[in-house]
Amino acid sequence: VGAAPGAGIASCTMMGANLASEYYDGSFISHHHDVNDISSNSWGYDLCERHSYSASCPFSCPSGTSSCPCDVCDGDDWSSGDLSSSCEAAVVSYCSYYFNNDVTPCLELDHYFVQCGYGQLSTAAHDKLVEGTTAGRGGLGMVFVFAAGNSYDVGQDVNYEGYQNSRFTMSVGALGQDLKHASYSSTGAPVFISAPGGDSENYHGMLAAQPLSHGLTDNCGDAGMGTSYAAPLVSGVVAMVLEANPNLTWRDVQGVLASTATRPHEDAEDQWTTNQAGVKHSYKYGFGLVDALAATAAATTWTTWGAELTLMTQTVSGEALVDFDGAEHWVESEAAAFGSSEFVIEGVAVYVTIKHPRRGDLRIELERNGVTSLLTDDKLEFGTRYTHHKYTTLRHWGERADEGAFTLRVADRRAGSGDDDDLGSNYWAEYYADDDGDDDGLLV
Repeated sequence: VGAAPGAGIASCTMMGANLASEYYDGSFISHHHDVNDISSNSWGYDLCERHSYSASCPFSCPSGTSSCPCDVCDGDDWSSGDLSSSCEAAVVSYCSYYFNNDVTPCLELDHYFVQCGYGQLSTAAHDKLVEGTTAGRGGLGMVFVFAAGNSYDVGQDVNYEGYQNSRFTMSVGALGQDLKHASYSSTGAPVFISAPGGDSENYHGMLAAQPLSHGLTDNCGDAGMGTSYAAPLVSGVVAMVLEANPNLTWRDVQGVLASTATRPHEDAEDQWTTNQAGVKHSYKYGFGLVDALAATAAATTWTTWGAELTLMTQTVSGEALVDFDGAEHWVESEAAAFGSSEFVIEGVAVYVTIKHPRRGDLRIELERNGVTSLLTDDKLEFGTRYTHHKYTTLRHWGERADEGAFTLRVADRRAGSGDDDDLGSNYWAEYYADDDGDDDGLLV
């Protein structure tokens, strides 16, 4: 398909055309994982639909285990995404010491630490990604590719997209005719890779075959632009990579594409950083422009990676966030280096809980050895708190776990807390905003 002429489409699911039950639980994501090697997705979906379900303690707690979470968390609702602080600490401690004895529940922390909300992945959708990567391709895993989104002009960040910032997926940014970042392509620390997607500045559209269902027998193509055009090119490269080496796991495929991506431009505005492992990453390009020839060549000699592991720690600041007064007042919380030199980082996930009158006033960063990941910037976002909000970053790919401490930094970037009167008059302002009864722009 596209870049891989010899590949075929096993199935095609159009949004709105799939069965209602599949749409409800997200099962179309891993549809026919027994025959589909690649799930290529050119859409975004922000709303996290919370489905009620009952969940018992997922940990087996082998004989001799101390501080079993099942005992410490007695009375906590495992399906809430909002465990008590003592329960959270017990989960972190248990999985740090007994990961190899209880791998499955310790790998999927999203089940316990992520509360359903805007931009977060629902438990049902997360389970479908797990199903695809564990049962797809005979256990080697379906490869998930997602368009990064087309909202750069309004400051949209890929970290606000639950599918796009998942470790199971590769988020694809778009480049224009000059192989520079396309002006519409959404950015962020989870952007994985880039491909041509067309641009309006050069009136350069991408040509794509129109589905037969459109009934346009005299028109074989449709010109357009967007990350929805870039993502299928990456999927085509993945098809060629798997043809070159069908024994690669889904994580191996990610490794191949990351290690062979090119950087046609490294200008200051492209936001590149080089980490301790010498790996370069950009908020705009991810690891760079996908290189089909280099990727297929690397696939033939690729050494398969070992089993996936998770290291975790917990840190609390306890300091109060000071309102912006013309200067930024940073609150920091440091997690000391943990893990061994044998642990090589692929991605870092941060689960943030903060109470604040307007969470959209906050800038949150993760820093290690001079490499900073912007997790969220002040965006006038609605809501008064982050409850286990998940952010991810790829900027430490290839680093060793014991090479330094991580520091989480938070600062208020806008004076006052804001209420409904500074949001204007629109549906979403009325739906989300708090109102303290006056019009002074402060929520007190």
